[in-house]
Amino acid sequence: LKCAYAVDELGFDACIDYKQFADAGTLFAEIVRECWRRMGAELARAGQSAQQATPLDALKAKMSALLRSLNLRLERETLLSRLRIGASVFESTQDGVMITDAGNNIIDVNPAFSDITGYNRDQVLGRNPRFLASGMTAPAVYQDMWQALHQCDFWRGNVFNRRQNGQVHQESISISVIRSEDDPLTLHHVGVISRFNAQ
Repeated sequence: LKCAYAVDELGFDACIDYKQFADAGTLFAEIVRECWRRMGAELARAGQSAQQATPLDALKAKMSALLRSLNLRLERETLLSRLRIGASVFESTQDGVMITDAGNNIIDVNPAFSDITGYNRDQVLGRNPRFLASGMTAPAVYQDMWQALHQCDFWRGNVFNRRQNGQVHQESISISVIRSEDDPLTLHHVGVISRFNAQ
């Protein structure tokens, strides 16, 4: 009977509720206890004593499957936690945030964007951000912006935009290009808009 296994050799089906354990140590201890319980059960069903050798390949495969499943669950929980934090930041930051798709059409904005521009989310979805332009920003600024985005995936500068009420105001904007890991040609632009501070 083999009594020592590498962690990646062990496995059984996902019968343990991992959420009830405070940390990985107590969870792993429970996994080990369950492993030994199943070893004993297999030996008993085979009519053999604990001192006799028996094939444990099936048991090892089951334990390995559980650990893989557990790892995926923990990764999923971590991802969900990060997404929740990101969503909270998106909603609560005092800077306006605008996200566009590969065609440069707006797909989302946060509440601060609406506070700064006067446009609510429904009024801007699907539109090109150029509708915010006041006509007072030098064309060279936009040329520099697109050149930097194409070459460096980032640009920061100041532009004059027009609020919904017609008021022209200066904004500090930083734009980042976010590319898909699967397809680098698939991208989004994320613009962060701050009220201009001359200081």
